[in-house]
Amino acid sequence: MIKQLQKKFIWMTMFFLGALLFVVLFLLCEQTAVRNEDEIRRALSWCLEATGSSAQVPALPSYTLLYDAPSDSYVLLGDRRNTLYDVESLRQMTDDMPYNSVERKDRVYLEKQRTRQGYIAGLVDASVLQAQYQNLISRSVVLFFGTMGVLFAAVWAMSRWIVRPVQEAWDAHKRFIADAS
Repeated sequence: MIKQLQKKFIWMTMFFLGALLFVVLFLLCEQTAVRNEDEIRRALSWCLEATGSSAQVPALPSYTLLYDAPSDSYVLLGDRRNTLYDVESLRQMTDDMPYNSVERKDRVYLEKQRTRQGYIAGLVDASVLQAQYQNLISRSVVLFFGTMGVLFAAVWAMSRWIVRPVQEAWDAHKRFIADAS
């Protein structure tokens, strides 16, 4: 009976502590995802402004592709940190896209808007953000299970300490009944 009481105490405590830890880690990951999406939106907005203002340069590699229909020419403006993209590869990505929509292709976010003489497209390479997010999730899982293991050991030891007076009272009661009979 005392062992069942101890087991119930351990499982109930672990359930509530685990639920609390899970919620905290989930909210941390969710907040990071929202912050990443905001950073991508800001970078796309910066690309579509095409003003080249250096005051709000995004932290992510960002590019602007300008298409001029009358001359059938493309101009690529953007970040020199990442040279994986050229005019031709960006043109192929954006030509078939609908206007005023954001699309995600692998780790790249694209947005295309119509202009008077063609279109302007913004491209943001979010591979760094996505790698950091995946790293956060894997570390959160490891942290969850590691913390649950440590908490289990602590709760098990604490349950033995908490149940000890009850066990002693139960043993004294059994001795009293045996002595009385």
